[in-house]
Amino acid sequence: MSEILKILGNNVRTIREAHGESQKELAKIACVNANTISYYENGQRNMPYETLEKIANHYSTTVGELLTEVQHEIDDLDVKVTWDDIKQMTDKLYPFVSADRLPQNERFKVATEKYSLICDNTDAQAAWDDLEEVSDMYSDMRKVKNHEPEITVNNLGLLFRFFVPLGIMSEKMLEESVKFYEGTGDFNGLLKSYDERSDGLIPEKERIEYRKELRKEIIDCISELSFHPKWSQLAYYYMGLSYVMNIFDDNLSFTESAKIGRTMMFSFAMIGNHYAYNYLMEIDNLF
Repeated sequence: MSEILKILGNNVRTIREAHGESQKELAKIACVNANTISYYENGQRNMPYETLEKIANHYSTTVGELLTEVQHEIDDLDVKVTWDDIKQMTDKLYPFVSADRLPQNERFKVATEKYSLICDNTDAQAAWDDLEEVSDMYSDMRKVKNHEPEITVNNLGLLFRFFVPLGIMSEKMLEESVKFYEGTGDFNGLLKSYDERSDGLIPEKERIEYRKELRKEIIDCISELSFHPKWSQLAYYYMGLSYVMNIFDDNLSFTESAKIGRTMMFSFAMIGNHYAYNYLMEIDNLF
């Protein structure tokens, strides 16, 4: 049983019993069946954010009071994860606006369809060649005055899914990633390689400049989305993710930066950021 789900389940059970309600009564409020409430309270199932919010509102409490911070040390983990698990989780962590959301923008449609194909491409070189083209297309569209925020949403997803890893990946990390993908290594080896100091894929001098330019583009995108009521939560989510993935401070180790990022994610989830909450549930389920 994962620690976060256990704590969340205990909190829900405690507050439900304090109000003298049965699982069946709470199930009606949450629009689920009584068995599902039982699974939640026993920490056996992830609780969707919408359900958590209904329960918090019903008991006049907050999402934050039903959550608490739990941090894992990499050395203590024994994670059983497959490459397909990582692929599915990645699809959820980087929100993606489909091409049909902006039918009037033909270039967005083309770029987004290519983006979707890249995510499913098993040919790394072919995917990388298309990736640079798609990145340029999104960047050019963002230069147009009063462009749609959905363009920036996909641009950010593209940066975090592909370009951020390149900026932090070392030769050791690449080696462990290939072994994990081919089935000759495991996820634990990949995790530990993230905090080992070894030569980066990009030479150090070029890497510093690469990360500097990447940070600037990420900050520009986050700043832009923060002014859109519909996307402001996503902007704060990506700010936290920037620390989780060790983008903003070159003086921090991956582990140190990730701890700061996780703390930010908990804080955002406590004030109702469903992107941060879903991130915590995905990561907690992974570990």
